[in-house]
Amino acid sequence: MTVSPSEQRLLDVLFDELSVARGAAILLPLPRSPGLRTLTDTWQKAPGEMAGLDELAASSGMSRRTLTRTFKQETGMSVGKWRQVARLMAGIGMLAEGKSVTHTAMSLGYDSVSSFVSLCHRLTGMSPKILAQAVPRLSR
Repeated sequence: MTVSPSEQRLLDVLFDELSVARGAAILLPLPRSPGLRTLTDTWQKAPGEMAGLDELAASSGMSRRTLTRTFKQETGMSVGKWRQVARLMAGIGMLAEGKSVTHTAMSLGYDSVSSFVSLCHRLTGMSPKILAQAVPRLSR
């Protein structure tokens, strides 16, 4: 896949902005509650962890509704969206390390490579392959 001139200009702007912000950490909003914080810590350490909402709620000592409502209040994001972004961030790191798109998708718990590709494109506007080619440029 070739990057078009307009896509390359967008990538160049992105990399310029990222190089300026390099000293600032890119972080997901974290909840304040200890139980929810434990969940987010687990997801960051094991982004492929795919427990469902009912299981998560039970392990946190909350009802499903309380979990989803409290998580949204404390992070500004739904549980599902937060997990998607966390998985994508982990995936970008793996791609930057030279892992294949297939290996990355499977390591993150996706059932198929196309699911990961779809998420990546939806959240970044780029395919994992384009990201994989672009990410090493961040170290300039």
